[in-house]
Amino acid sequence: MPFRINPFGRFMFLRSILNFFLRRFELLDLKFAKFIGKKVYMTFQGDDVRQGDFCKTHFKIHFADRVSAKYYPAHTDVWKRERVKVIDRYCDQIFALNPDLLHVLPKRASFLPYSHIDLDEWSFVGTNPETDFVPHVVHAPSNRDVKGTDKVIAAMEKLSCEGIPFRFTLVEGLSNSEAKKIYETADLLIDQLFAGFYGGLAVELMALGKPVICYMRQEDFPGRITDEMINDFPVINSEPDQIYDVLKFWLTSNKDQLNSQGKKSRLFVEKWHHPTMIAKQMMKYYSDSIADYDSKKVL
Repeated sequence: MPFRINPFGRFMFLRSILNFFLRRFELLDLKFAKFIGKKVYMTFQGDDVRQGDFCKTHFKIHFADRVSAKYYPAHTDVWKRERVKVIDRYCDQIFALNPDLLHVLPKRASFLPYSHIDLDEWSFVGTNPETDFVPHVVHAPSNRDVKGTDKVIAAMEKLSCEGIPFRFTLVEGLSNSEAKKIYETADLLIDQLFAGFYGGLAVELMALGKPVICYMRQEDFPGRITDEMINDFPVINSEPDQIYDVLKFWLTSNKDQLNSQGKKSRLFVEKWHHPTMIAKQMMKYYSDSIADYDSKKVL
């Protein structure tokens, strides 16, 4: 069943009326599924549970401080907390694709890596293997405020004024296939600088064998992501105000390491984001849940 929608925007009055009815139907399908004995699992991906008030209060760096008040209005934060209580009651297991979401989910919720790409379709390309090449830097914002695009552009302009050789492409308004052609020519991706973790785009570029720069909020990881995965992270960490220094290092002193860093990216995706591996992980949750259900039936 559909959730209530943010009333801000076009036709605000009609949206408010619609929400009056939607509230009566929210999560009824989940409750019904549980009522007829189905095992229920829920995966959160981002803003479906992320709450602006929590982010502003608990995170030193987050895009909640950069977006307009309409992006995370107070009442939608309340709605999300209401839904989490219901979902916690009726779901057998809860997953989150970003570790920061686990702050606002029940303690039993688990981190689940992205598994949205076919590794045969996103096959290894790597970076430019030549010794003296001009690196191609790519940034593809779905929302400039969220991704920190202003910081990226400022850093690129400063580096350009210093005469550092590179090529920069801002990917916007293209089809998926058009964008992918650009990604295949990239030597370095700048992902998101405020969210605290890499997104689906970073997984795609890492699968292609590209190094990725992203802000990684270290305090989100312990107890939520395995130490093995943390130790394997190939993502180049950069806080928003460090992006100039990080870029300069990788475009000058460490330029010859872009290729090897890209290979680490591909190996990381093969190990931690392979759909088959994650499917097996999910099968274990399903099997354990069914076994537990059968044992209770016997008792």
